[in-house]
Amino acid sequence: MPSSTLDPMRAAAATAAVPSHAAASASAELMLPPPPSAAKVWMTTWLVPAVLPLLLLLAWDVAVRASGTMLIPSPKEVGLMLWDFAFGGIYDDAFSETLPTHWLQSMARVYGAFALAALVGIPLGLVIGKTPPYAVLWTLRCRCCAVPVTAWLPLSMIFFGVGPNAAIFLVFLGAFFPIVINTTFGVKSVEPRLFEAAAMLGCKGTSMFRQVGCQRPCLPSSTACAWATALRGF
Repeated sequence: MPSSTLDPMRAAAATAAVPSHAAASASAELMLPPPPSAAKVWMTTWLVPAVLPLLLLLAWDVAVRASGTMLIPSPKEVGLMLWDFAFGGIYDDAFSETLPTHWLQSMARVYGAFALAALVGIPLGLVIGKTPPYAVLWTLRCRCCAVPVTAWLPLSMIFFGVGPNAAIFLVFLGAFFPIVINTTFGVKSVEPRLFEAAAMLGCKGTSMFRQVGCQRPCLPSSTACAWATALRGF
């Protein structure tokens, strides 16, 4: 066969031998949208987050002025009240310059109840996860955890009255159950032979948990989840 006839055939064969993924990648590059311009990135990143709150405040002020309502204060009145509540010098009433006092009392209730929940929940989770006879407490925990924290509000007011003790009780409940759950799962996730090896090496009681380290992976997740739930109860 003449060489002039073979050349087009070889070219066609070489073209057909091109990998299909190369053609697919080329078509994918053609279908990709162009990158956004620098002005659009600046608007979506900085301008919109800065202007949108100001527009909402302006709409709030215009709505209050147009309706003439006395039930909703204007943004200026709210700002003045917050300034007087924090620093005083505007209204000079009983609530002026009392923000630090209320803030410290609120933080004491939240952190105190959270510490109490951790103090009770972590040992209880270790006991439930390690000791089979105490697994019945797991069923009781599941029943109580299904109840929302706010549903305990009437009982907290009956037991502790209207005051800081009721808030401490709700924050304690909100943090207690997540800590127990995550600590129990952390203990159950450890292989039993690790506890057996620790017992053979002479570990007894609470030292076994410290040596095996079963509580270390679960403590960060349990405290983070418990903190979020506790703030909802507060």
